Amino acid sequence: MNFTISEEWKERIVYREDGASFTFDCGWGVRPHVVYVPSAEYWPRVTPAWMHGRRDEILGRLRDYVGARYVIEEFCEEQ
Repeated sequence: MNFTISEEWKERIVYREDGASFTFDCGWGVRPHVVYVPSAEYWPRVTPAWMHGRRDEILGRLRDYVGARYVIEEFCEEQ
């Protein structure tokens, strides 16, 4: 499975996999930066079907990519 992760203007990280993508909102006005991810309960409601059941895998990849530059903050409703 091929995937890429990129930081894009303005304040977002895009996860791409096999022609599909999902955008995570971020906060770049603070240090470390913040990336907002849906909570485990909220994940299936706001992510596409190809991401369902794969939250840990995808967040693991995201954590590897952002390292210490970002804090991952969960949310449980639409921002």
